[in-house]
Amino acid sequence: MPRITGSCTGAYLEGRWKATAKATGKAVDQPLIEVFTVQGNRIVNDTLYFFDVAALNAVLR
Repeated sequence: MPRITGSCTGAYLEGRWKATAKATGKAVDQPLIEVFTVQGNRIVNDTLYFFDVAALNAVLR
């Protein structure tokens, strides 16, 4: 279950990312964190951080 934590200037979402490459049929399932930057009542930026980028690239390429 994803978990959201935040403050007055930002928030982050912890969850899992699952995908299967159509070309190879390989699958990946790994933790991720998405960081949001907040100004006022708007999200102005978000960045995804994956646990193992090398594994992600190996499956999806």
